[in-house]
Amino acid sequence: MNREEAIHNISVVTDELEDIVERRAKAIEASCSLPIVNIHDNINLIDEAARKSYVSPYAKFDKIRRKRK
Repeated sequence: MNREEAIHNISVVTDELEDIVERRAKAIEASCSLPIVNIHDNINLIDEAARKSYVSPYAKFDKIRRKRK
């Protein structure tokens, strides 16, 4: 299936003109897409994050309790 057939099929299913579907497709292509990130280049960042010690979600309250005692 090529692009023209796909646009035709979408216009038939959505009951819209092919021009409208074509404009939407061009707008999506023109919009900014997310950058492609190679996770294998960022192995050092993943290792550093894994080495961090565990911090309790209640650490703030534990400090307050220690101060009161």
